[in-house]
Amino acid sequence: MVPVRRISDGMPALATGRGDGMLDIRALEAGQNPFKVGDLFVTSGAGGVYPPNVPVGIVRQSNREAGVARPFADPNRLDFAIVLPPYVSPAETLPAAEGGP
Repeated sequence: MVPVRRISDGMPALATGRGDGMLDIRALEAGQNPFKVGDLFVTSGAGGVYPPNVPVGIVRQSNREAGVARPFADPNRLDFAIVLPPYVSPAETLPAAEGGP
């Protein structure tokens, strides 16, 4: 699972591979599927996996449980991959506040 957000409004969701080359995009709030065809998703930067704003996918169909998205990248057409270190947000790297008097 990869934490993602919808570009239009920042709504958080999770992207999961389906095994058929497509992605399931599920809202973090249970009980509703607010996705529409054409919604664009990027990584959110949450969870320490990927930095924010890496393109992930575009919703091609919507069903009761999830949006079904086509990934922006096609692994079958890539000649190389970049391996990134785990993402640490700038807020997590700030030193702890000094104690009082």
